[in-house]
Amino acid sequence: YLQPELSKLKETQVWVDAAVQIFYSVGAGFGVHLAYASYNTFHNNCYRDCIITTIVNCFTSFFSGFVIFTYLGYMSYKQGVHISAVATEGPGLVFQVYPE
Repeated sequence: YLQPELSKLKETQVWVDAAVQIFYSVGAGFGVHLAYASYNTFHNNCYRDCIITTIVNCFTSFFSGFVIFTYLGYMSYKQGVHISAVATEGPGLVFQVYPE
């Protein structure tokens, strides 16, 4: 999680998966974005709001990664199996980890 394979940055699929992740994480509250936008003043600083949203999104995604992978390690330890046998990869990982 904290030691990326930089050679993977050359692969197109990595960039596609990253874009999908961003759309999921920011788009989850899309209705909220529209509701808040309707209350904006005409001269609202949209650039500031965009930067704040981006920073908060990055922080929560990074923190969620710590929580999920810490718990995967704990599940691996308790079950006595390798961490790759605990859960599969992909977007469904969070739905396997949090219910436990």
